[in-house]
Amino acid sequence: MKRDRGFTVIEIVLALLIGSTLLALITIGGNRTLARRGLNTASMELEGALRNARQAAPNAAGGTRILFQEATPTTKGSWQVLVGTQMTHQREMDRDLQITLSPPTPAWIEFSGSGTLPADRQVTLSSSATNDSIRWKLHASTGAIERLP
Repeated sequence: MKRDRGFTVIEIVLALLIGSTLLALITIGGNRTLARRGLNTASMELEGALRNARQAAPNAAGGTRILFQEATPTTKGSWQVLVGTQMTHQREMDRDLQITLSPPTPAWIEFSGSGTLPADRQVTLSSSATNDSIRWKLHASTGAIERLP
């Protein structure tokens, strides 16, 4: 009668190797999915803030302004909405997110009392974790906010 001796060392090592490889692939894919979800959430919130600032401008003394703070090695990037002189919304972004304005100065978007801008601007929200970006064009003459492909 044959005795059952269990698994060999080679079988155990192979099972551990396959299991750890699968776990690593799942973790990498999960992190990328979370980063992409963070980019989409921030983009919806930023687009909403841009639209709200434009709509609030005619009722605010001095218009509305969205200020952008770039990330540094010690701080996260952020943006805040000012209606007149009162801050109505503030958002600190995840470390992998960055907002870029074109032209780069000034570091804010300002809607006048008529809901228009002094000049055309482009806003880009990008993620270093996924290498994805979302862009908007803001039209000076109308204040329209267009999401670019």
